[in-house]
Amino acid sequence: MADPAKSTIDLSVNANVGEYIVTLPVTLATLDNTAQFTLDPGHKGRILAMDFYTHTPATTASKACTLTPSIGGTNVTGGVVALTTASCDTRNKKTAGSAITGANSFTESQTIVITGSSTTAFVEGSGSLHVRLVNDDTREQVAQALGGLRT
Repeated sequence: MADPAKSTIDLSVNANVGEYIVTLPVTLATLDNTAQFTLDPGHKGRILAMDFYTHTPATTASKACTLTPSIGGTNVTGGVVALTTASCDTRNKKTAGSAITGANSFTESQTIVITGSSTTAFVEGSGSLHVRLVNDDTREQVAQALGGLRT
């Protein structure tokens, strides 16, 4: 048995605790230069990444739309997904969003809005937008529980 006087409290939390993905279906022809999606997580947390996966390829040349996440009217630094005919021309192809580097935290009362811009209307194609989030309320509860465990 470990000597209690020499044991330490483990405050580490597994890096993936509280992470989840919201998957939004997208018909490319419906994208325009307005708010496309609104998410209401209902907890405090952060946006970690945003990516698009093609289901039905786009084939009409020179079509595009940029999707940008914002929180409380402020754009996230990064997370931008630049969709083009070329990036959506193959089934199951991933179009990665840019790396998120800031302004990605939200409170339990804030919403996330994903807005289109620089749109040249698609004619066809579909896919899903994957928004990876972390629930910081869950992470804090797990850390507190681990704080009571001695290693």
